[in-house]
Formats: sequence, C-alpha cells, structure tokens
Amino acid sequence: MFFGRRDELALLSEKYLSKKSELVVIYGRRHIGKTTLIKKFLEKKTYVFSYEGIETGQSDYQIERFSEMMLAHAKDRFTDSSSFKNWDKVFLYLTEKIVVC
Repeated sequence: MFFGRRDELALLSEKYLSKKSELVVIYGRRHIGKTTLIKKFLEKKTYVFSYEGIETGQSDYQIERFSEMMLAHAKDRFTDSSSFKNWDKVFLYLTEKIVVC
C-alpha cells in the first residue's frame, strides 16, 4: 500500500520533466519507504533500477560496484570498471553515455 508522499512525488515529477539534467538523491534510515516511493514514481515509465549503495568505508568498492552495473546496462564492451578511479570519472561517463534512474 502507498499513502501520501504527494510532495515527494511532485518533486520527482518536476525533476523528471525538466529540460536540464537533474540529480535527485533520496536518502534516509532503513524501512521508511524510499524504494516504494521510487517504484511508485516509476510506474508507467521505462527505467533501469538496479543499484543500491551498501554502507562501507571503502569508496573504491562503491565505485567498482556501481561502475559494473552501469557498464552492464550500457553494454559497453570497450570500457571496464577499472577505468573509473573516482566518482568524477563515473559521473562524466554517465552524462555522456547512459541514463540511470
């Protein structure tokens, strides 16, 4: 069941319909409905939803994991996750090659 969250859904819709690139970060403690909010917003939209950060002190682990997911969806045979040494390189690739929700 999904209740409320009109303000959050309106914000996501506004960013989705924007003519410029937008990044929305959704964060909060566990089990408060973040994933449900995203899935509700994505109803009737084409999307890729497959990355969830895992709490760890190792930034390199997050970069490698996210890069592997991103490259799998981009079907880029000429790049591997070791190409991304920092988040700047990851996001540069994202802006040039792929859209992720």
